[in-house]
Amino acid sequence: MALTVLRYYRNKEYLINNSSFAASLRVVGGVMLLLVIGNLAQIAVSAPWGVREFQRGFLSFRREFRDPGIR
Repeated sequence: MALTVLRYYRNKEYLINNSSFAASLRVVGGVMLLLVIGNLAQIAVSAPWGVREFQRGFLSFRREFRDPGIR
């Protein structure tokens, strides 16, 4: 997203000299930082559940592999 903004303004130097350009970049950077923090928080919350599901599936596979007559 930041690259798109910078590419857009690369050929529009008169807009870069405007004081609102720096403020806009700070806002975009802040929003991107909040999105990254939100994604990391979501991963941190769901990671223990994913590990338990992986372990449960692996143990089930081991049981079925050891004794195919369980089905």
